[in-house]
Amino acid sequence: MVVLVVLLAVGPLFRALQRSVLACIIVVGLKRMLMHFTDLKQLWKISKVDFYIWLVTWLAVLLLNVDLGLGVAVAFSLLTIVYRTQRPDCKLLGRIPDTELYRPLDEFAKCEEIAGVKVIAYSSSLYYGNHDHFKTQVFSLVGLDPGLEKAAREKAKKRANVTGSGRQVGSAPSAQNCSPRDGDSHFAMNNPSFTAEGTSPQGQAGGALSACGSPPVAQTESGPPLQAIVLDCSGFNFMDSVGALSLMQVCEDFRDIGTRVLLARCSEEIQGTLEKSGFYKKFSEDVIFATLHDAVASITPTTMVQKTRIALAYSIHQPQPHAHNTTAVT
Repeated sequence: MVVLVVLLAVGPLFRALQRSVLACIIVVGLKRMLMHFTDLKQLWKISKVDFYIWLVTWLAVLLLNVDLGLGVAVAFSLLTIVYRTQRPDCKLLGRIPDTELYRPLDEFAKCEEIAGVKVIAYSSSLYYGNHDHFKTQVFSLVGLDPGLEKAAREKAKKRANVTGSGRQVGSAPSAQNCSPRDGDSHFAMNNPSFTAEGTSPQGQAGGALSACGSPPVAQTESGPPLQAIVLDCSGFNFMDSVGALSLMQVCEDFRDIGTRVLLARCSEEIQGTLEKSGFYKKFSEDVIFATLHDAVASITPTTMVQKTRIALAYSIHQPQPHAHNTTAVT
């Protein structure tokens, strides 16, 4: 940027010089940049985006003049920054056994995914440029679209009402009417005795009746029903009004299908933005947690906190093996 300003401001002063002198000035200025060709291999390994910025800058200066080439380079650099903020990484985290640490599941083989809980890390700020990408990534990692899930439940409820209106009063509902159809792939009933056929393990009609009478819960593509989603907000450097509204919409959509959305590791600036956006009017402050483990432990406190404390206590108080001197007994 400084070089571009100098060229635009001081450039007119060199109009009186001969072209040969101007060519020498340009060659001397480009000499150091041309020597950087040896660094391209290392630059490709470190950052491919920086490699393309260097290549575009060099080609623009070579094919155009210096001032236009630098202008193209600055514009291309700004476009790469905007693109990277609009398409950041969004990863599913797992817990390292016997610890309170959470790491990406695709990078650490020892990490274990918690049953019924999805821990998601979004490594960028949330603003108007990437709020749609944020919702798409969350739905993709969770394996569940709350809008489609809610529509499937309403459809199943209407179908159950229409089917139930044709029955006689006091007759038990059949298992066929209680079971979801093939189109409702994300539909499950909140009853331990409910099976894929809509009957209890004993095959009694009472299991189907209790299944029809209980509300459905969110069911992911594979695994147990989804109880909660924990969002790691440590990557949120800032959040605008559109990002805050998008986050509230995600929390509200999952709340409608019985899934809690918890926020962990929020900075004071992010919490202030949420408060000004009316987040705490729709959701209580109980959804905000200092750490990821605190948020997960609030869902399964007896199975996780106790195991972690026992493991830590065992590792601290475990006696170290000592060498014992043995003497021969005569």
